[in-house]
This record gives sequence, C-alpha cells and structure tokens, in this order.
Amino acid sequence: MTIFNSTKQSTKTAPKRSRRLISAVVAAVAALGMGMGAATANAGTVGSFQVGHVDTFFTSLNTASNKLQLGTNVDEDGYNAAWGYPKGYYTTAEVNAGSATGNAQYTSVVGAGNKVGSTWVIPSAEPTPALLNTLLYAGFAAAGTDVQNRAGTAVVGKSLVPLLAGKNLSYKLQVATAPQSGTVAISGASGSGTAASPFVLTYPVLNNEEAVHQHPQFTFNKVGQYTFKVTATVNGAQGIADSSAVYYRFDVQN
Repeated sequence: MTIFNSTKQSTKTAPKRSRRLISAVVAAVAALGMGMGAATANAGTVGSFQVGHVDTFFTSLNTASNKLQLGTNVDEDGYNAAWGYPKGYYTTAEVNAGSATGNAQYTSVVGAGNKVGSTWVIPSAEPTPALLNTLLYAGFAAAGTDVQNRAGTAVVGKSLVPLLAGKNLSYKLQVATAPQSGTVAISGASGSGTAASPFVLTYPVLNNEEAVHQHPQFTFNKVGQYTFKVTATVNGAQGIADSSAVYYRFDVQN
C-alpha cells in the first residue's frame, strides 16, 4: 500500500523556511552489477539515520577557505529525540565512508517503512509527523543565514549566502557500489549515475535560512549496500573551490 505521494517535491511549510519546487521530474536509472552484499547497520542505534528528516547531502563553506564541503544535517523542524541521534550538523569525517567499500561513523538505512511494493522509496513529498517516525526522509540542503551546529561540536561551516546567493549549486552523485543487479533512480537528475555520467542535480542558492533545501525521490530496487561518491560545485562562481568527494552509504533493508 502506498503511504505517501512519492512524486511530489517537498512542500515543507515551517514558517521560516522557503522552497523552490522542481516541476520537472526526470528519472535517471543506474544499473550496476557490483556484487556487494547487504550491510548490517541496525535501526535505532547511534551511527545510523534510519527514520526522520535528514538532509543527508549538506553543503557549507569551509571556515578557513572558500571551498565547499559536504556533511549531513538532521533537520530541527519536527525533530524527535526518539529517532536515536542528535539534531544538527554532522561533519564530513562523520559521514564519509572514505572509499567505495569503506565504513562511515553514520550511514543511512532505508528500511521497511520506505518499502513500496517491490522497491524502497525515499519520498519527495514530506511525510506526516507520524510517518517520519517510521521511514527515512533524506534530501539535499546547504547552509544559509541560520547556521546551527550540533550540541558539543565545533563550528561546521559557513553560510553560502554572502558569496553565492543567486548562483546555482550542483550535486554530482556516482553510484560507486550497489548489490548485484541493483539499480537507483533519482527524480529530477540528469545523468545515469556512472563515473562517466553521474547523476547531477542543480538548485539555486537562495537568501534563506537554508540556501538550498530539496527532496528528490530516490528509488532502490534491491536490498543491499549502495554507496554514492558525491561532490558539490557552484556553477559560475569564481574563487569557490569544489568540495572534495565524500562517500555516503545507504543500507537498504527489509
């Protein structure tokens, strides 16, 4: 039974946040035969994002240079401590698996709550608060005028707004590993997810609390471990260096 409208872009209505919706939905599919087995992250344990609103692919500017950097942000709107991990921003070191087959301190779990028929779907439409307690709602975001750090952590990064408002931020995702015959589709993305033709998603940098906040739909066809090699770049912005590559791991489970 379908429990959400998985083709609608995020319509989050928190009073201080705004979104630019993506009207065109283009499914790009990566078919890979990497032979990787299923991972063993356990839902409900620190070290995995298994339910709730997580801006998995989060971009900020390095505090010491004008270089983009990637991390993760657990959104504070609708946050529930029962999800089992703190809200706020997670550093590159915490979420980077380091290589296609490496391990990260924090990974994403796409579990039974995300299963729709024979696939596992991270929706584009924001789930109800009750559903957020049962499934992973992962997306993209960038530091805007409100940069908040996780309690007890050092400053994660700077806002993109002063230097980059009005520019376009692009995310490039290569599917570095997948289970045998595993496929990934991302709505709104160009490319096919390969090294030669990565998925590309481009969003405007806005003068908002979140400079970018988007939730395209992800669809996985098989249980197992999927690793995305991700970089962020700002088109047409002189003096801003691309991010280093970060490997984000998603464990698709029954």
